[in-house]
Amino acid sequence: MELNKIIIMKCGQYGLKPQDAEETVMMVPEDTIFFTGGEGDIGHGLHNGAVHMLMMTKASDEELENASKQCFNAHIVKYSPDERFKNENFRVNGYGFIEVNDLIPVEGIKFTDQDKINELLDLANHPIYTVLFNNEYALSEVSRIDRINSSNHVKCKTIQLYSQLGSRYYPMIHTNVDTDLYNALTPFHEFHQFFPDEEYGKELFDEVMYTVLSDIYPEFKKKLIGYDLDYIKNIASYCIEKNKAFNILFTKENEEEVKKQLITDIEEFNKKYPEKPDMGDDFDEIRTLKKKLPIKK
Repeated sequence: MELNKIIIMKCGQYGLKPQDAEETVMMVPEDTIFFTGGEGDIGHGLHNGAVHMLMMTKASDEELENASKQCFNAHIVKYSPDERFKNENFRVNGYGFIEVNDLIPVEGIKFTDQDKINELLDLANHPIYTVLFNNEYALSEVSRIDRINSSNHVKCKTIQLYSQLGSRYYPMIHTNVDTDLYNALTPFHEFHQFFPDEEYGKELFDEVMYTVLSDIYPEFKKKLIGYDLDYIKNIASYCIEKNKAFNILFTKENEEEVKKQLITDIEEFNKKYPEKPDMGDDFDEIRTLKKKLPIKK
């Protein structure tokens, strides 16, 4: 697909209103569709009279890159599919996205209705699921992206199992989350976010939801698949404790004292973990949700 559609706009920057900027000309793929939340969709750094815009196209990653380079205010919407700092272009139903901030359309840009956009994305039938592990590797929450109205208004449902910091069981159900696209796709602090396939994502979403609901109404336990939702957290805790118990720095001055402490630490560790957790060869694939969690014994 060639870049053969011309669009012209004026883009603002810090200290420069888009009304006062020179026109920016971009060549974008022919199938590009434009949508926005309007002038009231403030987001970050929006001047009066301007809008933030999302462009979506089924063009290749290379074509997205070539199009985005033509405008200072444009960037491709990316996400980390399984590990932090490994970014890929975010796609929904084959569509990739370029965000252009703080612009006034001049030529070639006709905004499409948000309902039509979401019909094309088909999130109603094929939602996107994200799973967040917190800083202690507890499966903290599962979210479902239901609708994208603009870069600053993304509708989600989120089921929280653990607090976002630490392993405190803290169940919550959020049925009408309105966030921006960046926060929906990007983990923060020391968290780890993964994007399971649709089938597995739905299973985990339902499993966490029924786990939370069964605290109130035990009948919901009948709906559980039985995944060990604490599997990753328990393995991580085991490895961290083992590292603490078995790794002590010896010097000539403290050798005897440290040996005694090492024996004590190992004894305490063995009491806490009389049996080593079952961590098979496929643990890394389970941890990154490429394979399913084990069923609780």
